[in-house]
Amino acid sequence: YDITVDGVLKVVTPLVDATNMNWNVTHDIDLDAAVRSTGRWDIDVAGTSHFHHRIDGHNMFWRAVGLVTIDDVLNSMSNGTIDVSTSGPAAHINLTKDVFVSSGANSDGLGAGIIKLVSDQGSIRLDNIRFFGSGSHLKLSARGFTNQIVSTVAALTATTTSATFADIVVRETDDLTIIGEDLTRDGVSNVTGVVTKFGLIDIKLLGQDALLTLQSGNIAAPTIGTTLTITADDFDFLSGENQIVSPGIFTIRATHDDVNYQLGSAGENIVGEDQSTLFRDSTVNLGVRDFAAMGDDFSLVLIG
Repeated sequence: YDITVDGVLKVVTPLVDATNMNWNVTHDIDLDAAVRSTGRWDIDVAGTSHFHHRIDGHNMFWRAVGLVTIDDVLNSMSNGTIDVSTSGPAAHINLTKDVFVSSGANSDGLGAGIIKLVSDQGSIRLDNIRFFGSGSHLKLSARGFTNQIVSTVAALTATTTSATFADIVVRETDDLTIIGEDLTRDGVSNVTGVVTKFGLIDIKLLGQDALLTLQSGNIAAPTIGTTLTITADDFDFLSGENQIVSPGIFTIRATHDDVNYQLGSAGENIVGEDQSTLFRDSTVNLGVRDFAAMGDDFSLVLIG
């Protein structure tokens, strides 16, 4: 199902049902149809893209110069990939319904795949939407996010680069691993974990005994006057020294009130292993390695 159009592509039909698709369009795409694609779907469009109805795909790789608007559910079946990137002034990504990676030919949100949304010069609209993919890696990068990231995923990489919608606020249902990755496309290596140039960071894991792991990359809010808050029932910072940085107030606390705190060597066993990954026992274990990951530029550090 290959399409090459020198102009505007408008599709009006109840359903586009295909395996592999490759669409190349020199102007805009207006897709007034539901889609079911079980293979790979590539889109390269030099204008805007508007998807009006539900999309159930597998591996989706979309490149747009203009605005991308998705009005219904976007679902990657069978542990697939959603990879959408935009470039050009005000080339926002507008999501209006939930986004899924699913484990099979369904929409269970239990898949182990990738959701990657990158807007070089625009924002990502996140108002009243959620990300589901309990084994998946969520990757978001834009000038700003219009609302908080609400997710049930396994891993996160997120960056904002402008002073508008700069804050990164995350509400995750269970364990979360932060992974460093370069989401830019400028040819210069810039590996980040969760980083905002101008806003605050507020990450909260809602589940009982949920573990926040900094596996690689960093957590950084470098602008004076911003704050950095991470909330979970345990923490494990693995990516090295001075990887959590901000000149403002750093708050680290448990999500639930009935959680104890063990700090420094008390957060390790007798051979120096961090107990965060050894036990789920309603205890925040902040060992020597965890404290080494915290930078020394904070104006204040609050624990508990």
